[in-house]
This record gives sequence, C-alpha cells and structure tokens, in this order.
Amino acid sequence: MTSEVTDTSLNWPLSNEELRQWFSTKNIPIAELTRMWIQMDQNETTRAEIENLSKDPNSIHELENRLRNRIQFGTAGLTWS
Repeated sequence: MTSEVTDTSLNWPLSNEELRQWFSTKNIPIAELTRMWIQMDQNETTRAEIENLSKDPNSIHELENRLRNRIQFGTAGLTWS
C-alpha cells in the first residue's frame, strides 16, 4: 500500500489539526516523516538529534516514538497521546 505524501514546505505553518493528522498517519513511511520533520524543525539541537537518529538503522523505533507521538496538555500536566 502506497500513500501519496504532499510536500508541506510551502504551506507552513500547518494548523494544529493538520499537524496532528500528519504526524499520526501510520501510512507515511518513517523515512519520509523524518525528512519532513528535519525540513521544518527550526531548533538546531532537535533537528541534529533527528538527523543523527536517521543515520542509524537501529533507531527506527526511537524515530517512531519521537515523530509520531504528540504531547497533550491537560489539567494534570503533560500526557502522551
């Protein structure tokens, strides 16, 4: 099953709903999600972390955890979705 991935670099910033759907969609290959993340990340430290992880074939699980999960804020503090 292949999925067409739209290049969002020209449409930045995305709405919160678009970001939620974009990051949680499991049919986007992790390599493509990583490429898009690196392209949009303006923080040099986090971008370098993701770039380094993307070079290590044993870090796929770590990339999945970092790029597909969104932090939600609730009344009790941070929760993972």
